[in-house]
Amino acid sequence: MELYLLRHGESQANVVQVYASIEGNWPLSDEGRRQAEKQAARLKNRHLDAIFCSTLVRTRETADIVGQACGIIPVSSERLVEIGLGDLDGTSQKDPAANDAFQAVLACWDARESDARFPNGESLAEAAARVGDFLDNLSPDVGERVLIVGHSITLAAALWVLLQNPAERFKQIILKRGHLAIAERKPEGFHLVEMNAAP
Repeated sequence: MELYLLRHGESQANVVQVYASIEGNWPLSDEGRRQAEKQAARLKNRHLDAIFCSTLVRTRETADIVGQACGIIPVSSERLVEIGLGDLDGTSQKDPAANDAFQAVLACWDARESDARFPNGESLAEAAARVGDFLDNLSPDVGERVLIVGHSITLAAALWVLLQNPAERFKQIILKRGHLAIAERKPEGFHLVEMNAAP
């Protein structure tokens, strides 16, 4: 099996520099749609069998653009939504207190403290458990080439689960906006074929 992990294109939240999980349910920006269209042109030649995405607007829009190019109707799942940011959801990235709180949690994850959580939000361990549950329950009937359209932290959590702690630092496996990773299953498990392929 080949798993294609695509981070949604730039969203309106990215444009205005707001920390976004569920709050606001932000759509794509014009640039985000262009990024999705470029990845759609690339993925059309990969002959995907299925597309899954989170239930949030920015991922559904990205998945729909790719799905139209590939002739596939995406299926959404709550288990693929972005990690719960709790009190930080909807706050400005320019707010020093919010930024410090966000970076402190990422620093804990870099130190492999996966139980660290955002204030009144979710931990990496919890996000990895629900994404891992989704991956574990993918039916073999979905096919050999599966695209998952998601968010920065939940897709990094997916790579963490699939590749069994592949990076020295968690930040090294965070996909850029609109970028793609490809993981291929071998007898010994999944390995990373490509990381942060640009749109």
